[in-house]
Amino acid sequence: MRVLIAEADTVARRVLETALTQWGHEVTGCADGVAALQLLIGAAPFDYALLDWSLAECDGPKICRTVRKQSAAPTYLLVLCKPDADQAPLAALEAGADDALPKPVDANQLQLRLHAGQSVLELRKELAAAQETIRVKTLQDPVTGLWNREALLDNMARESERARRDGAPLGCVVLDVDDFRLVNDTLGRLAGDGALRQVGQRLHRSLRSYDILGRYGGDQFLAILPGCDEAASRALAERLRTSVCAQPIALNEGTIRITLSVGVAAAGGMQERGTADALARAAEAALYKAKQPGQHSLAMATKGAWLNIST
Repeated sequence: MRVLIAEADTVARRVLETALTQWGHEVTGCADGVAALQLLIGAAPFDYALLDWSLAECDGPKICRTVRKQSAAPTYLLVLCKPDADQAPLAALEAGADDALPKPVDANQLQLRLHAGQSVLELRKELAAAQETIRVKTLQDPVTGLWNREALLDNMARESERARRDGAPLGCVVLDVDDFRLVNDTLGRLAGDGALRQVGQRLHRSLRSYDILGRYGGDQFLAILPGCDEAASRALAERLRTSVCAQPIALNEGTIRITLSVGVAAAGGMQERGTADALARAAEAALYKAKQPGQHSLAMATKGAWLNIST
């Protein structure tokens, strides 16, 4: 484990560092609370921390409270208390510590606490992984594996706010599979699901790494294009459209050719303060125009039109 030892007494700290290193741990030591706190909330979190109660400027309990508020890392925190401080262990636990140990530290007791802490850390990591899996599944479209509508709208709001803050443009593209109902009617719904998956894959490969793509609903996809003004959004939307129709889609049930109709809207930056939802709806309105001539068309929303859409 990566272990931090924050101990004001130099001799005691060296003894702990030597013992933990011999037990196979990667050890970092420091003598004051401010340094310990900076290390614990830094970019490379520790697995385990031994924190002296009496550290200068920032004592062990204060470090625990701050770490629990500011860091999502599952670090196991153990506070080292004076033997005559009867209430110290309880106060340490109330501050967010996982355990407390009286000083001077008994080597056998410390080894037991390290083993217990390692077991707790493994459980915490398993729980975090399970929670992340659940989180992703709730935001993932089960058919295409892309973001679902809820996740798309959350991302749209976040990117819209970022664009306003940075004065940067933002593009939005809604793509509709032409006559998709015929795929379901002629080849079946499993084939339709397979076709949507392949369409999603082709669209994803045609986007930049930081663009956002998801299934907007039914046979529609939505792409969020950070940094794209009207011209760039149109060019990227055209690339998306042609990426799907360039080659037929091969399914177990047969080979089909799919085309897309596309609506595009773009906001210019901070001076355009419409909502993210309005930008998406402007792209939907452009899609409606694109489908009027027939199929396989692209239409742009009128410049600034999304500002006039009430929400």
